[in-house]
Amino acid sequence: MKLLVSDFDGTLYQNNNIGKDTQLKIKRWQNAGHYFVIATGRDLPSLLEKINAYDLSPDFIIGNNGATINQKVLSRLDKSVYRSLAKRVINNKSIFQEVKVSYIIEGIICSKKAVIAEMNSEELQRFFYEEQVIQFSVKSYSVQSAAEFAKNSATDFSKVSFLKNIETIDLVDVSVNKLFTIQQLIKELGIPDTSVITIGDGLNDLQMINKYQSATFPWVDSTVKKTANYQVCNVGEFIKQVSYEL
Repeated sequence: MKLLVSDFDGTLYQNNNIGKDTQLKIKRWQNAGHYFVIATGRDLPSLLEKINAYDLSPDFIIGNNGATINQKVLSRLDKSVYRSLAKRVINNKSIFQEVKVSYIIEGIICSKKAVIAEMNSEELQRFFYEEQVIQFSVKSYSVQSAAEFAKNSATDFSKVSFLKNIETIDLVDVSVNKLFTIQQLIKELGIPDTSVITIGDGLNDLQMINKYQSATFPWVDSTVKKTANYQVCNVGEFIKQVSYEL
């Protein structure tokens, strides 16, 4: 029994689509008795909104960069740290386009987002008022301003990971990463490391790509490319390749 972990945006979901051949190969993979897992920076509601349009039924969904698995929350931002982060975003609102918050209400993972230019500081303060926050994300107007904000803020917030993806930054508890959650999952399932394969395209996938047999794409960052075992064009192609090796 194998466990395949795929990133979502840019990996499974390419050019706003999941190819029919990839969907078919995932279904065959699962019918052969293997697990299929999506590991994403998205929260559960956002991910389900996308995959419900396709013939896909992942066995597990690792969300919020590893902070959640299905509806189970493994990590949250410290409340006081979150308040301070929110204040910093408000003070720097001119560099940001959008903000999104993933949070918990009565045990359910929820999310909300807003266009920052449409809100004044008081409205932003109300927007950020949640008690149990898993992750929040900000989208900057440029890659440079996102990188500068992350770099400057990381010095002051040692309990937070600033995960950059082009103009977007995901802010999560420093303990959070996809690899940690994968390791928790395979321990529960009794699956050895040698039976895990992963595919991703971003720096937030680097740890899981480095740990396990893995694939990425020819067009990604060189750091990710040199870490992966294979380069493919889509998830379906990777499944085909590893299936020959089973």
